[in-house]
Amino acid sequence: MSENRISRRVVESYGRNKEQKLAFLEDSDIQLLGLNQQQQDCLVITGKRKASAWAYSMRYSNNSSQNGIGLDAAMRNIADVSIGDTVVIEKVTPLAGERVILKPVEEIIPGISARVMEYVPFAIKDNPLAVGERIWYSFDGTTFVFDVADVQPKNASAIVVSKNTKFAVG
Repeated sequence: MSENRISRRVVESYGRNKEQKLAFLEDSDIQLLGLNQQQQDCLVITGKRKASAWAYSMRYSNNSSQNGIGLDAAMRNIADVSIGDTVVIEKVTPLAGERVILKPVEEIIPGISARVMEYVPFAIKDNPLAVGERIWYSFDGTTFVFDVADVQPKNASAIVVSKNTKFAVG
């Protein structure tokens, strides 16, 4: 990363051993995310951390299946997502590079779940997702790998997401 391409935006993050980490966002990355100026100024970037994950499926009384993902709580120290934030995940395999923008976080229940609207509940123990987190998601016997590409704070401009935007695995 060339020095003249480094963005002015730097956010502190603490990893598993609480060592301070800094993450820089290049202008090209901002353009790739398609953010406007207000969103850029509010963008949250955290240090890279990996965690093992578990997957689960929820079935409600209307028989609609809702699938979620979770991270091993032992690997997490801080909450990087707040109610109202929007999460962007990027598929690693299969069909690498596909991005899915999830609806804002609706509720965070420590030790139980962090639910996201649009029928995408994140059952994440203790702490919700962080940028740079790698997650493993199982669906009908197939494992999908995602990286959390972005977390957009609730004070950023609203991002239009179509109603059929779900946690797609196809």
